[in-house]
Amino acid sequence: MRNIKNAILDYQHSSSSQPHGFKVTKSFVQIFQALWNNSSNTTSKLSYDFKSIIGNLNRQYSGNEQNDAQEFLLFLINTIHDELNLVANGRIRQQTKVN
Repeated sequence: MRNIKNAILDYQHSSSSQPHGFKVTKSFVQIFQALWNNSSNTTSKLSYDFKSIIGNLNRQYSGNEQNDAQEFLLFLINTIHDELNLVANGRIRQQTKVN
């Protein structure tokens, strides 16, 4: 969990011009932290926000229909992976510019 948080912070400091940013990853981390800290007063709002973000990225998940859990988890993991790769690729580009 610490690596995801560091990646988000690094990305925010390195390039704030990306419109998509880390919406899914940030929201996922916020929900996880709220659940971990037993913050039940914010979990429902964070869950609603997370569902809205996911629904905006993939219309399959925008409604209230039942969806396949495996497909959703694959979509979620791939999206987080792609967002974190933006940071890794950005770091590599920045290091090559400095050298």
